[in-house]
Amino acid sequence: MKTEQFRKGREEVEKIIGGVEEEIKAKFVPEPDKKIKQAKQIIDGLAIEASGEIQTRSIYNLNMKITHLQVQIDKLPVRKKPLVKRVKKK
Repeated sequence: MKTEQFRKGREEVEKIIGGVEEEIKAKFVPEPDKKIKQAKQIIDGLAIEASGEIQTRSIYNLNMKITHLQVQIDKLPVRKKPLVKRVKKK
């Protein structure tokens, strides 16, 4: 795979990972499954066309980061929806 195409794909995945990491620090990740799935799809596309040891190692490292993020997301407390307060009639 061309180095430039690989770099663009890797940077896109790193951007997604960075955004999720910031959201984990804020203790709330909206639509985590969608973001993880998107990053995995990009990595799978890169993995098919990866050539050379450096690109292969880079893909492995990105997969490890995503796996670590999934564990962190699973540890986050679940936010409950606020209940609607109802006024009692007298």
